[in-house]
Amino acid sequence: MREQVRRADARHDSARVARAAIAVLSEKGPAASLDDIARRAGIGIATVYRRFGDRDGVIRAALSAYVAETVEPRLRGARDGGDAGRALTEALAATVALLAARHGLLAARGKGRDRPVPVVDSVGVGGGVVDRLRELRVPVLAFTGSAGTRARTRDGEFSFNYTRSAAYWQMRELLDPAFVRRSRCRRTTC
Repeated sequence: MREQVRRADARHDSARVARAAIAVLSEKGPAASLDDIARRAGIGIATVYRRFGDRDGVIRAALSAYVAETVEPRLRGARDGGDAGRALTEALAATVALLAARHGLLAARGKGRDRPVPVVDSVGVGGGVVDRLRELRVPVLAFTGSAGTRARTRDGEFSFNYTRSAAYWQMRELLDPAFVRRSRCRRTTC
């Protein structure tokens, strides 16, 4: 019984740290310290290190919690809409808008690295978001086919690389309006 109480406390502490990290990183961006996060969560810094290991562990937990609390409900709503292309586009647009509002959280992912981590990789569009869309039963493959990136593997399934590519380029157009203009100019006579 005592072990169950400890596990529940650990889960509760982890959730508090993740929510505190979202708030502190959103306010202070990359300048936020683990001390700031621990203080906001109301726990000691040793507990933060014990639960998450280091700053990157806290940031990964914060991003995961943020996606679970704000992005995934929008994905579920998009899934129930019926039009696969529109559902994925709306879900990705919502993701970009939500993350833009929490820029400090994403900026923290690039601190202390040789190069900044792109937004799309921070939220997993480079790999994990398409898998998460599939888990949530969002019809990604129908959108991929209508996007002109349809390709089948030997077993008759759509290729994951093409699915990921469609999601990535949709995200890229939403993130960079200049990219949309450049890509449209290549297709027309701009």
